[in-house]
Amino acid sequence: MAEYVPQTQRQGGEAEPQSIPNNNEKFMKMLQNEASRIHVQDEFEKNELSFNLEDQKRKYLEVDKRAQNKIIQDLGEQASNIVFHDSQRRNMADAMLDVSSFGENPYDRLGKENANFFSKIIRSDIQPTNRNGVLGYINPEDDNFMSSEEINSVLSSKQVDTSSQEAIKALLDDTVKQAGEIQSSEDATFNYQKEFSNVKNKVIETGNLYSLANDKIFGSRTFKQDLESAIQKGTYADMGISNDQVKDPTPKDGKITEADARNISEELMKDENMLKDYLAEYYTKALEQNFNNNLSPKVRRNQKVNQTTPQAIAYKPGMEL
Repeated sequence: MAEYVPQTQRQGGEAEPQSIPNNNEKFMKMLQNEASRIHVQDEFEKNELSFNLEDQKRKYLEVDKRAQNKIIQDLGEQASNIVFHDSQRRNMADAMLDVSSFGENPYDRLGKENANFFSKIIRSDIQPTNRNGVLGYINPEDDNFMSSEEINSVLSSKQVDTSSQEAIKALLDDTVKQAGEIQSSEDATFNYQKEFSNVKNKVIETGNLYSLANDKIFGSRTFKQDLESAIQKGTYADMGISNDQVKDPTPKDGKITEADARNISEELMKDENMLKDYLAEYYTKALEQNFNNNLSPKVRRNQKVNQTTPQAIAYKPGMEL
């Protein structure tokens, strides 16, 4: 599963690696182009519209009153479609470029199917369609119609889970407060099972799993980043992967490549029940770390405190994160 990187020749014949923009980078570039667009139509669209208007003008002069009224009605609908389409494209781009609410990887967040469909809308490869009085777009892949409201609903469902952020922050604040109030004569043991249940029931079960796994819910790291970092510290053998299953680019050290760590983490996170347990464990360990860090020096001296950090997790098959 080693990642192939094409080479270009440097002077003297030495090969130089050349990076290829990934799906997220290409998608982001497309969104940025849309956000910086000034005019309603590009030159191609303007020329097409101009040709159509000239054709309608010619027909208008050749037909009877009834047909003329139909042409005027059609032109009115066309104008409405142009305004609708321009607004829809811009709103979609703006929503997905807002890192605070949509994260840093909009392509992955949407999933390949939605990302490709939305790309076609923003690039004007698909034009709006009126279905039963509702304007929207038909996905050429499955012929499904999606209204503007449905598109906005999909975008809203993919946003950063701010409710879970607030819930985690509340648990974190409470944990820090409890730790600061413990006296040297009191038990300073972190109640792991109680906090695990709180996290699992109050956050994980009600939250957006994609956001909880991929977004910076608190701090500067994410569950997925830490999981992949932990996986890379192991070997293919640790993960139960044989030589027949993977072509290791560095067979002597048996280390897991960054690309493979990403693939392995994605496979692990496909199991929703397993992911819920991993996430509950991850965020509970973060609470435990902050609890221990906020005990007074005197309490620490009098109590043996077991400190753990999310970054220190080293995943192996069968173990909990």
